[in-house]
Amino acid sequence: MPKTSYIPNVVRNFKKIYNKNMFKHLTNFSYKRNAKEAIGFYIAYLVLIMIVGALLASALGIVMDTSDSFTFGLKVGNVTAIIITTVVAFLILKEKKTAQ
Repeated sequence: MPKTSYIPNVVRNFKKIYNKNMFKHLTNFSYKRNAKEAIGFYIAYLVLIMIVGALLASALGIVMDTSDSFTFGLKVGNVTAIIITTVVAFLILKEKKTAQ
């Protein structure tokens, strides 16, 4: 009787279940996402907001030569987060409306 291994079946099932990429269609705002893709979408845009806020705060802090750079960075980060989330929300609403 040949010896069969359980491992290839586990690997095959793992690839079948987790092969779907949670970060696909990030810029397609009309795409209907499942729960895993929605989490990936929000993680990607959270990281984007953090990077843009940090870069913008650093650049403005150098140009404006602020004495309290941490507080200035917090203010710039807050404004950046508000602007980007508002823009993304309106893009999603616009694309969902035109997709129907």
